[in-house]
Amino acid sequence: MRLQDNRRLDPRSNVRIEGQLRYRENKTRCAMLNLSDTGVCVQLRANIGVTQGVSVTVDSAELGLLTGVVQWTRGDQVGIRFDRSSNAAAKVNSYFRLFRR
Repeated sequence: MRLQDNRRLDPRSNVRIEGQLRYRENKTRCAMLNLSDTGVCVQLRANIGVTQGVSVTVDSAELGLLTGVVQWTRGDQVGIRFDRSSNAAAKVNSYFRLFRR
């Protein structure tokens, strides 16, 4: 999710993937709204105190467990940059190959 002049360089795709977001001991259902190799935008079902800079995990049947850091929050939407050490890009690419023909 690299930004240059407030524009995203990595392409993102609109999706609707249901999952669960976890922050510390708190969790809530969420919907992934758009997805790229480096991040995801999710819409939270409940406010669990997520703020910019915190580490979170998102779990879904389609993508499995993804870890990242919150880059921004706007109301009930949260932008997450995936951890570089994770295999998130491989999971995202696999999702698009298997589920989005």
